[in-house]
Amino acid sequence: MTRNEQSERDVGENLAEARALCERLDETLKNCASKLVGDVSTRRVTELEERVKEMEEEMREVKEELRNLSPTPLWKVVTDKQYKDIFETHILSKLDDLSFRVFREVNTESRDACRRSGRKLRETFGLTTYSGNPPVTKKTTIKIEGKEAQRYFCSEAARMGNLALVRWLREVKKFDWNELTINEAAENGHLHIVTYCTEQKCPRGSLPCACAAKSGHLDILKYLHENGAPWNLWTCTFARKNNHLECLNYAKENGCQNDTHVPQH
Repeated sequence: MTRNEQSERDVGENLAEARALCERLDETLKNCASKLVGDVSTRRVTELEERVKEMEEEMREVKEELRNLSPTPLWKVVTDKQYKDIFETHILSKLDDLSFRVFREVNTESRDACRRSGRKLRETFGLTTYSGNPPVTKKTTIKIEGKEAQRYFCSEAARMGNLALVRWLREVKKFDWNELTINEAAENGHLHIVTYCTEQKCPRGSLPCACAAKSGHLDILKYLHENGAPWNLWTCTFARKNNHLECLNYAKENGCQNDTHVPQH
């Protein structure tokens, strides 16, 4: 049984228990009311009135919990037969690749909807790595499955600048991540995600500074350097190749290794 299926079963059990409790509370309230009608002592009446108030408060709490556990009206678009065709044909088809993949991971109902839609997703993604002196690039192809799929989701959410999604993937779904997440955030100018990655101890390797310099994001380059991110000749290389002189000068002035293998301009 998957974590999502277990969660759905737990919610169903909680709903059943809550409804049973509501029924018991209703019955007890009726009994209390009938007892008040009879000839009982003032002290007993007071005790019963206090108990009724306590149970009414418990009833309000239970009903609030039921509202929280029940599916939202919007979710009926996914599950109700009268909306399924509309949702799967006209909504799922409009989602970008990452949003579709994330929605598919929500629960059993979302996976069923995605499967019925018949949408085909690419199975691999390309990864470029940099190493050596003189600098050498290497391109590899990685299959989107298992831990690699989780890391891919996190890096794509970071590339898009969607901090809420990055947090959900990490804190709710417990997805794994690697240096690609902070690299994508740095290269695409998302300082808020770079900050989150840094605070949450995301693996960062030696390229975040180079990625920031590559796109000319001086604010991110400064933040990374001031927060202990390592840099190397790739920072100067990318800044120079892409004519980001502010990033290049900042790196050189702060002791970054300069790449002597790239022609100086």
